[in-house]
Amino acid sequence: GGKIVTTIDASKVVDEQVIEAGSEVVRTKVGDVSVAQEMESQEANFGGEPSGTWICGDVHLCPDGPLAGIRILEMIDDSGKTLSELVDGVSSYPVRRAKIDCPNKEKEKVMQSVEEQAPQVFGDIVEKLTLDGLRLEFEDGAWLLVRPSGTEPYIRVTAEADDEDRAKSLVGEAKQLLQ
Repeated sequence: GGKIVTTIDASKVVDEQVIEAGSEVVRTKVGDVSVAQEMESQEANFGGEPSGTWICGDVHLCPDGPLAGIRILEMIDDSGKTLSELVDGVSSYPVRRAKIDCPNKEKEKVMQSVEEQAPQVFGDIVEKLTLDGLRLEFEDGAWLLVRPSGTEPYIRVTAEADDEDRAKSLVGEAKQLLQ
């Protein structure tokens, strides 16, 4: 129950599982600080990011691996299933990534250009998120994230789709757009 906070680069599996459980997903910028801040403002009990940083807000707003491990053990105990049985019930989708060289001083201009050109390059966009870079969600359930690295001179590209060819295609199209 309640809202679950995750980052803009998290898998659509999070949405599927959270919605199935009757909850709501709130997305935020990449980084555990952003997750914790959004958890506080949304009064969410749980948040995390794909790196494995999990925050149990009912205890505190700091990433806590040992506490997350305990919660997983509680989930196993409560369900009567093994961890592998629990994981077998969760979908998995291909994710492809790339990084494109981009000097820090050029990132803003490049991202503006990507946002302007995206509708012509990617025609079946159903949602656009600009929390941290540009995340495009498509009619077929695939998504693409183009975001400037906050720590390195790169633009990072991430795509997830139901099949590997679609994920590769989205990354390829984004790379062409960036170059």
